[in-house]
Amino acid sequence: GLLPEHFLTQRDRTVKEAIRRLQGMRNGCGTFGMWPGGDGEWTDLTLFATHFLMEAESSGYPVDADWRRELQQNLSRTAADKDNTPRQRAYAVYVAALAGKPLPGIAEELLASAGDDDLTGFLAAAGLMKSGQAKAGAEQLDRMLAQQAWRSNAAEPGWYTPAMRLGLMLWITMDLIPEHPAVHTM
Repeated sequence: GLLPEHFLTQRDRTVKEAIRRLQGMRNGCGTFGMWPGGDGEWTDLTLFATHFLMEAESSGYPVDADWRRELQQNLSRTAADKDNTPRQRAYAVYVAALAGKPLPGIAEELLASAGDDDLTGFLAAAGLMKSGQAKAGAEQLDRMLAQQAWRSNAAEPGWYTPAMRLGLMLWITMDLIPEHPAVHTM
């Protein structure tokens, strides 16, 4: 392989430790808050942690089945709840599709109201692609990537910094369409 064996061993330990720590940080309904074991949910943190857990699971690291169901239910609630920001809802749509529970109706709704330069549209299009509607999602995703949407200043203030936006868009693009020229540009 490209990486020395000790890197792979370290990765294995690191991922397992991250899953173990996340298990200890979840609150009573399986989501994540500011403090381990608390009652409140921090939606952005829950989405980010759930994304990590679903990616880890797809790489062969098991996630407890009951916890997985709780996380999937939370993704569906987050995506459907119009009190959440459109970006939070779109991220939930993408991660739900990654978790095998696609929400194409919500993805289409979010995509219809998103601009070509925003993270909401990118995540909704990626959610469509991940849920088996590749053509519908790919056209929108390609348009956003051609316009270098990762450089947009349209990102919401707060937790989604330009670096996080770029990293998230690069990761998802490499997963869905690794041969896209934007992968090399990002």
